[in-house]
Amino acid sequence: MVPDQSSAEFHSRLRSRGLDFSTLAPDVGFSELFAFYRDVRPIGCVPVEHDGDMLLYRWGTWDWGNGMYFNLNLTRQFVLEDLEDDGSLSVGTHLLLRALAYPGGPKQGSRWCHSPSELLEFQQFVASSNAYRAALKYTADKMDLRYENAG
Repeated sequence: MVPDQSSAEFHSRLRSRGLDFSTLAPDVGFSELFAFYRDVRPIGCVPVEHDGDMLLYRWGTWDWGNGMYFNLNLTRQFVLEDLEDDGSLSVGTHLLLRALAYPGGPKQGSRWCHSPSELLEFQQFVASSNAYRAALKYTADKMDLRYENAG
């Protein structure tokens, strides 16, 4: 898979499994993105042992101009070989779940998964995190999936 096609590839993978992104439950979305990371290797990235293909789990409450929202996201981040010296990143399959904030919600935080060999431990961390468990209790106001070139 070429990184700039990662979102399209992920959507195609969902359709082949009979899933529709617009109605995807957050836990299913995360599970599918974990499987996508495990099963589909990128082309044109620095080697995985040099952090060329990682997952980033982030959570917290922010106001980006439309009020306070609790955000939970899982991002697959690529470092492209031809952009490595520039420090440029390519971000694919950025899955964002957003729900109205509520009092006493989880604090902000993040955690990286640096390689597929860390995936099982990473999945266990995500599934047991307060932010993830809290997010499963609420209906997401918005789910977003996109590709960005952060360079």
